[in-house]
Amino acid sequence: MTLRLRFSLAFLANTLLALCLFMSTYYIMEKRAILQSQHEQQRRAIEKAASVCQLIDMASSALVAFDYIDAIKKDPSVRFALCLDNQGKVQAHSDPRWLGRFWKEPAQPNMFLISHPVQVEGSRVGLAIVSYDRERLHSDMHQQLLATLRQLIAIAGLTFLISILGSLLLAWNLS
Repeated sequence: MTLRLRFSLAFLANTLLALCLFMSTYYIMEKRAILQSQHEQQRRAIEKAASVCQLIDMASSALVAFDYIDAIKKDPSVRFALCLDNQGKVQAHSDPRWLGRFWKEPAQPNMFLISHPVQVEGSRVGLAIVSYDRERLHSDMHQQLLATLRQLIAIAGLTFLISILGSLLLAWNLS
């Protein structure tokens, strides 16, 4: 094997290793950022639901808060949002059929709930609940990561082609 070929192969191997390390690191960082963004959106949604529940108690009407609850439901990963009084009775729900009924948690494996206590009229405590579709959240994250991966592969391919040309030119000049 000639010196030129050995030098070119070593340069390409180092470039490929650096690209793989960069892509892996970036992919992991992007996944963490997406998860953090989802958690932030969930935190804002439950805080909005809690403020809506307080509004219901002050206004004594679920109709006042229905638009706000419905706005929370517009997020495709939200299954439902609701407000409970201190006895577990539904004061507001994204599905109006639940109004006035006692709520029990549905047993669905691909769903998770986020709840937040709501202080109403001194010592009475209600509850704001937002339910999320776990599969939808994972699907959204997967789609974002696929888009990131496509971009990384395109950039890596271009970088690798440039490094091939650079290594051939450098090897040719050195030998």
